[in-house]
Amino acid sequence: MGETAAEIEARYLGMVPGKRAPKPPKTDGAPAGGPKRRGRKPEPWTLRRVSEACWAAPTVYLALLEAAAGASTCTPTRATLCDATGIRRLKTVSAALTVLESAGWIRRSHVPVTVGTKRAATLLRIRVLRKGQYAPSTGRIT
Repeated sequence: MGETAAEIEARYLGMVPGKRAPKPPKTDGAPAGGPKRRGRKPEPWTLRRVSEACWAAPTVYLALLEAAAGASTCTPTRATLCDATGIRRLKTVSAALTVLESAGWIRRSHVPVTVGTKRAATLLRIRVLRKGQYAPSTGRIT
C-alpha cells in the first residue's frame, strides 16, 4: 500500500525520506534585517505609534507634564494619575506608563522612602524625557 503522509510530504518538498529537515541558521538574536546597531539610542516613537499601542498613553503623558510643572521629574501615584486623567482603571494607567517608557518618552525608577532606619514605602519617580511642541510642517516633535 503506499507511502505514509510524512513520505509524501518529504517527496513533495524535495527532501530525502527518513532524514530530518535542515535546521534554520542561527541569528544570535539579531533581527532579520541585519545586525543590531550598537551605541545608538533608539528613536522615540511618534505620537501616532504611542496612540496605537495604548489609547490612554497621550492623556497620561499630558498629566505627567502637568504634574512635573516645568521640572523634569515628578512622583505621582497611579491613583493621582487616574484622578487627573479621568481614567477609571489603574491597569490602564500602568499600561500607558509601560508604553510611554517603551516609547522613550519617560523613564521610571523606584525610590525607597525610609523613616528612621525602616523602609516605609517606595515612590515611583518619573522623568519626563520628551518635551516640546508638535510642528505640523515637519511632523516631528521639537
